[in-house]
Amino acid sequence: MSPGLNKYVPAVHLVPAAEAAEMTKLLENTFRAVAIALANKFADICGALGIPVMDVIDAADTKPFGFMRFNSVPGMGEHCIHTPHTDFDVSWLASVPAVLDAAYRLPAGLNIIAL
Repeated sequence: MSPGLNKYVPAVHLVPAAEAAEMTKLLENTFRAVAIALANKFADICGALGIPVMDVIDAADTKPFGFMRFNSVPGMGEHCIHTPHTDFDVSWLASVPAVLDAAYRLPAGLNIIAL
């Protein structure tokens, strides 16, 4: 890493391959997009019920575990999340034999997203 970045980035986590780094970025961005979408949906529901959504989010944020705060915001936030070249469609993974094998081996009862 460039010495100049050290003052902005306290540590770098190295992964064994560029593919792992790219999948990490996809996971992080997808997680954030889903969390923001959920917060926005809760804002819609709370608005329809006359409940201040920030009261709900603030109350949930008092737990020391099991909740990660995301506020309702217009759009999805950061520039790297929703751009024409950033596609959350990972359906191509369904054609990867190792992914199919792993999906079939998942225990029953888990929340599974169909590819």
